[in-house]
Amino acid sequence: MNSQVVDELDIVPEVRHTDPERLRWLVPEVSAATDRLLSFQPTDERAATASIAQHFASLRKALWTSPHMISRLRACGLSPDDLQGPDDLHHFPTLSRTEWGNAWRDLPIHPPEPLWVAVPSSGSTGAPVQVVKSAFDQVHMWAVLDFLIVRRQLTRSTQVALLCTLPSGMEYDAALPMFHEGHLHRISTQRARPWERLAALPNPILFTDPAGLHWLLAQSPLRPTLVLSSASHLSPSVRQASEAHFQCPVVDYYATTEVGAIAATCGEQRLHVLAPEVFVESIEGELVVSRLRSSAIPILRYRTGDSGRVAWISCRCGQNGWVIADFSGRHACWFTNPAGAQIDAWQLAWLFKHHALTDFRVTQDSTSQFTIELVGTAKPNLQEHLYEALFRMGWVSPSLSFHTCEAIPRSGSKASPFRTMVSPPSP
Repeated sequence: MNSQVVDELDIVPEVRHTDPERLRWLVPEVSAATDRLLSFQPTDERAATASIAQHFASLRKALWTSPHMISRLRACGLSPDDLQGPDDLHHFPTLSRTEWGNAWRDLPIHPPEPLWVAVPSSGSTGAPVQVVKSAFDQVHMWAVLDFLIVRRQLTRSTQVALLCTLPSGMEYDAALPMFHEGHLHRISTQRARPWERLAALPNPILFTDPAGLHWLLAQSPLRPTLVLSSASHLSPSVRQASEAHFQCPVVDYYATTEVGAIAATCGEQRLHVLAPEVFVESIEGELVVSRLRSSAIPILRYRTGDSGRVAWISCRCGQNGWVIADFSGRHACWFTNPAGAQIDAWQLAWLFKHHALTDFRVTQDSTSQFTIELVGTAKPNLQEHLYEALFRMGWVSPSLSFHTCEAIPRSGSKASPFRTMVSPPSP
């Protein structure tokens, strides 16, 4: 085995001693976002459409200061002031992922702020794109979390755990002054004693994904206050098993790196749109999102690549609003290792993020054979890194076959970079 590859992948845990005062100035903004979510309770769709129109003001203001968006709108004979509410959206152009990738430097509002950061997206719909985030963009999820806790009448916990199953093994601790003087613990299943470290936290709020839930179901029960799952499809059977295991609600939420949180499930398992922070349309079956809160990038009609339809309902959970039905986002894919264990294929996604690839697909052809299709340019070390990652996941000697191609066929608008031809083991 290549020791250099091992050294590169064996990332030392990082402990972030975050200065709480550096983030404390965001507390009022986070609280205001929570209040917006809680107070948006229209009686019917007509009232909701009229009410949400006032929240388009922030988007209009941001559009005026985005060089790329102003150029696009002028080319269509439009002005940001033409966007007064949801009824005007169909006049405006959509923003594709490709256009975002090409114009990401000119998409943000100007002038930029010192605390902005640029992060790559997950790459689940093709090549990752650079996403500029303001300081508020980076902490907005804490407002969403507070909203979910209040809606479900749960007791707040100041301890938040992020359980990560990715092979990188990154860990850190960070202060969360914008969430009731809380503390965030990123805990990796790749490191020593992850369950023991989770169990040491008193009634934490737990963020993870379906792979993390599968791992936790094989451990002794924890007693979190709330569990949130994202990133890939959460099956009803895993959700039900998790709620029985943890004896607390399990919320599946829909978010993208580009937009942030978009929708979250209620107790009736309906995916409620997080209005008025976002407005969601369905165009020919594709979910298109406009972000209405203040942010670094004015997101107007961004094509997510996810499928679904938007409907208005009066839900039995007590919440009136728009929901996403027939949602089809990033599909789960489970590889089967030689020991018969089911391994979440999305654990490999991080390996491909730093390559100049337009698209890729990894197919498990048999127990130890994989085909990797690439569109674009991969660095020479990709094969070694992929081999090492699979080794850590239970493949002692995986066979990797690489092929370059001009395009990878897909059955829908959403890329499926992982697939398997291997039947899962019998129960």
